[in-house]
Amino acid sequence: MRKSFLIGILFFSINSFCQNEILLKFENNFSKEFGADREFKKHLIDLNSDGREDVIYFFNCGEPFCIKIFLSDNDKYNEVLFEQCSNYSLWRTNDKEVILKLELFQCCGESPYFSERKFKFKDLESQLLENFVSINPDYVSNTKWLKPESFLNTSYFVKNAIEYYNLRFSPSIENLDKKFKESFQFGCEEGTNIISKINLNSKIKVLAELIQNDRTWLFVEVESKYLNKKCNPVDFDFDNQSLRGWISNKFVEKL
Repeated sequence: MRKSFLIGILFFSINSFCQNEILLKFENNFSKEFGADREFKKHLIDLNSDGREDVIYFFNCGEPFCIKIFLSDNDKYNEVLFEQCSNYSLWRTNDKEVILKLELFQCCGESPYFSERKFKFKDLESQLLENFVSINPDYVSNTKWLKPESFLNTSYFVKNAIEYYNLRFSPSIENLDKKFKESFQFGCEEGTNIISKINLNSKIKVLAELIQNDRTWLFVEVESKYLNKKCNPVDFDFDNQSLRGWISNKFVEKL
C-alpha cells in the first residue's frame, strides 16, 4: 500500500522573510541537484523559540520525499537536518517546544514497517527524541491492540530470562487467520505475529502494559543491538534505531 502524501503544519508564519546567501544557494541549485521537474515547498516557523523565523524545505528527492531544515542565526542560516521521509508533522508542547515527527514507509509502501523519528530544536541544534520502527497501522488495521490505548507516565526496564524471546506486533499468541496470513508475509515465523526475536538478557524498555485474560502484555521498545540479526526489520539506515512491539511478561524480570 502506498502511503498517501500528507503534511501537518501548525503555527505557520506569514511574516516577511529576508533571503540570505545560504538559502539562495540551495534554492538556485535545487533544480540541478534534484531535477528540473521537481519543486520544493518552503515553510517559515520559529522552531527553537528564539524569536527568529527558521526555514523548512520539503520536496521530492526520489521515491520518498526529503526534508531540509535551516535554523536562523541572526543574519545567517545553519542547516541542522536533512533526511528522507514520507511525511512530517509539527506540534507545540505545553512547554511551548515545537516537536517535529518524521515518518518513512518502507519498500514504496509495500512493507508494513515504518520508521518514526521525533526531534526538538534548541539553540542552533536539532535533538533526537525518539527513533524507532513499528508496524504501519494502515497495513494491519483489522488487528486489535496494535498500539496501546495509553502509555505509562514513567517507562521502566526489564530483561528477558530466555533466548530468542518473541516480539510481536499485537498482544496475542494465536496464529493469524487464513486471510491475514496471505497479506502479512513479513514475520519471523509463517502465520504468526512475531516480528523479531530478542536475545537473552536484553535491556527492554517498557512503555505500556495490558492485562488480558490470564496474561500480562508489555508494549516495549527494543534497541537493534538486542535483536536477532536473522529476524530484524530495523533496516532504515538510521543509527541506533529501535523496534516497538509486544512481549509477554512471563519470562522477564524488572531491572
